[in-house]
Amino acid sequence: SKATVSVLYWPLKRKQPNMSTDHATFDEKVCMAYEELDMRKARAVSPDNFMQVLTRLQIGFSSATIQDLFVKGDTNKDGVLSFTEFQKFSDHYPTLLDVIYYRSKDYWVDIKQMEGIEGSKQQLLELQSREQAAQRTVGGARRETEAQEHALQLAVQDIQDAEGREREARSALDRSHAETDACRNELRARSSDLSAARDESRAKQNQLGEARKETEQQQQRIEASDMEVTRAEERLREIERMFAEQRRVLDECISSSARSRDELSAAQIREDSARASVEDATREVEACSEAVSQSERGLVEQQEREAQTANLLREASGETSKALTKRDVEQRELTKVRDAEARTIKDHEHAVKMVDSQQQQLDAQMTENQEHNARRATVMEEERPLLEQEVRLKEQRDCLEAKEGELRSRFNEFSQTRVSAPRNGSTSPLNRTASPTASSPYQAQRSSHSPAYSGSTGRAASPSYNPRY
Repeated sequence: SKATVSVLYWPLKRKQPNMSTDHATFDEKVCMAYEELDMRKARAVSPDNFMQVLTRLQIGFSSATIQDLFVKGDTNKDGVLSFTEFQKFSDHYPTLLDVIYYRSKDYWVDIKQMEGIEGSKQQLLELQSREQAAQRTVGGARRETEAQEHALQLAVQDIQDAEGREREARSALDRSHAETDACRNELRARSSDLSAARDESRAKQNQLGEARKETEQQQQRIEASDMEVTRAEERLREIERMFAEQRRVLDECISSSARSRDELSAAQIREDSARASVEDATREVEACSEAVSQSERGLVEQQEREAQTANLLREASGETSKALTKRDVEQRELTKVRDAEARTIKDHEHAVKMVDSQQQQLDAQMTENQEHNARRATVMEEERPLLEQEVRLKEQRDCLEAKEGELRSRFNEFSQTRVSAPRNGSTSPLNRTASPTASSPYQAQRSSHSPAYSGSTGRAASPSYNPRY
């Protein structure tokens, strides 16, 4: 079978002889076949080498037949086949020579094909390993791409969160601006109220001053009246004669003094009223001042809150800028990762194509080797009967040659006996037939029984054998 042929041909590992000639001559075949048999390169083929090569080439002979062939080739009986002996041996067994030559050639072709198949298998394993590594790289690149996309989504989410915080900070800042404007308007209103209260307080103080001046004037008039009363009393005591007149003047002065006192009381009442009004205005001014202070403190606090809101807005804007920058970095990194993934996918596809191509090449090599082995098996089946026929013909020829030699010896003895018998010295018919140039009936018998033997060189020819190549 083809598997058997490959197994039997494979074990021998040595340098291939030069059998590249497609149409070798007989002498070239002899040289190349002898080189194949001479495994030790000692210019001498031992029986073991002869047996090993013919067994390896699946000649199909038994061990006894192979040993008998070696003995027939070893003409000087020194235990080895020299090149000259193998030349003579090839003259007698041309079919066996062709079989050794072509099967050796096929053997080395099979060796080369199997080495090519093994190399292709090794290369296929390497390509499959590279393809698996490329596939793992593609998986890693995909995972890295997914991780980068997730990072990009997180960056986009961070941007959205930062923009939301920025919008909230802007809204808070707008509300702070509105509250600050309200506080400023309230402060301006309270400042206007304070100015009005102060103006009213100043007017009431002016009224109080005027009332005080009027009271002082009235007191001065009362004091002047009292002084006049005193002077009048003095004049009354001093001048009694003018009593009536002075009484009248005194009554007038008393009436005037009473009116002055009444006016003083009215002035004091107006002063008290003015003082109360001043106190109310003062309290109102103090309340307005307190309200203005509260408004100023509220304005300061609102301005501080506004500044804090502005800081929060700046921080939110900074976070948004950082998130945008991070998003851009992640986007660029994602682009790089996707490019790397595309390259790894391309490398993986190239590796798959190389694996497929190598697999096709390996399949083609294995198919070629199988076809080659099938052709060899077919040729070996065709060669087997030819080899057996050649060996049988050689044995028959050797047997006939032995018989011929024996008959020649007897004939020569008989001829010598018959030649020495006549006394008259005449030539005998038997003596004429013993001439070296005379044809012998045994020679004709050898020619008729040895169809494989032809030509002046004595080489055996297989009548039904045609070269394969």
